[in-house]
Amino acid sequence: MKNTLLIAILISQIGWSQNNELGLTLFKFERNSETFNNHFEPKVILGGYSIRHFNHLQWFNTVEYGENELNDNCNSCADHIAGMGLMKELNLKSGIGYGWELGMGKGLFLTQIRLNAVGGWSNYSGYFSGGIGGWASNLNRRYISVGGELEIGVGYQFASNFLVRLDISSSLLHSWTKNKYPLNSGIVETNKWSTNFPRLSIGYRF
Repeated sequence: MKNTLLIAILISQIGWSQNNELGLTLFKFERNSETFNNHFEPKVILGGYSIRHFNHLQWFNTVEYGENELNDNCNSCADHIAGMGLMKELNLKSGIGYGWELGMGKGLFLTQIRLNAVGGWSNYSGYFSGGIGGWASNLNRRYISVGGELEIGVGYQFASNFLVRLDISSSLLHSWTKNKYPLNSGIVETNKWSTNFPRLSIGYRF
């Protein structure tokens, strides 16, 4: 009984509070190692996220899905490979973070930093040609990936508790790849990376 009372008093002194945030991920600029030329491409993403706030601490979860056509040309590359690729992806993330809030106007300016565990499935396909050997082929390459991600971001919470977030992230993943084109078929293990700059989300805090 004394221990329970002591814990209750300690929490009240710290001012520990909890609230939730639910939102949608809509859009991101991303470059990743699945493409040949690794440049930033816009992607429309359908995703949902949740954040459990414990004062400054955060517990973050999200699911994202996208199907985007990517212009995978690089005229300035020495080994010039060209083509249009279709990227299908399903991403799962869960992580912890730390956030700050600063009063601005009638709302709050938000900043946060997070470390996320990441898992996902992706499929990159298309017709590509070029390279030193001058080859041309249909590509159909699948990935199952797990790894980690560092994410930082800013946002603004309006007086109505609706908010907008812009996040930048970088991830490093270990992947199992399924290739279906003549140069390499079968399952191989590889490392994969991606960078988002930025990702746009909207949400509501309650």
